[in-house]
Amino acid sequence: MTGQLASVDLRQGEYLVCPYSRTAKGIWVLDGKPVRLSETGTTAEQLGEAIDAALAQSREGVEELTRDSQPARPLLDLLQVPDYATYAKGTRQVEVYRDGDTVELTPQRNEGGRRGFTPIDTHMQTLTNPSPYQLGTEVITAFHKAV
Repeated sequence: MTGQLASVDLRQGEYLVCPYSRTAKGIWVLDGKPVRLSETGTTAEQLGEAIDAALAQSREGVEELTRDSQPARPLLDLLQVPDYATYAKGTRQVEVYRDGDTVELTPQRNEGGRRGFTPIDTHMQTLTNPSPYQLGTEVITAFHKAV
């Protein structure tokens, strides 16, 4: 089984669930349109279902990045922000990686627009075959550790 990756960002009262795919060289890139969900109007189960759908979109062997590639453009256009630095300001992130029945949730440290998000491995959590409700609940909890 090939691993699948999604990120869940919390920005200005919204969850942004983003599918990622891997190039042949092993670089993960945003691949598809992010899903926006209201933080207050979304249940843990709905969030978990959106994450499951994003993971299902994750694939292997997408095109390699070039100098002109703008993998974050769908996200920036969706939110109508000019650049990644603007997007990153005040955003918290949890990375969700699935390989078979195992799901790893890793809160991220926001290092700003230039450095992006880096894993806080000491707070990584592993789940086995979580339901959408459990997945959503654990991601919401993980946001308390994302800085």
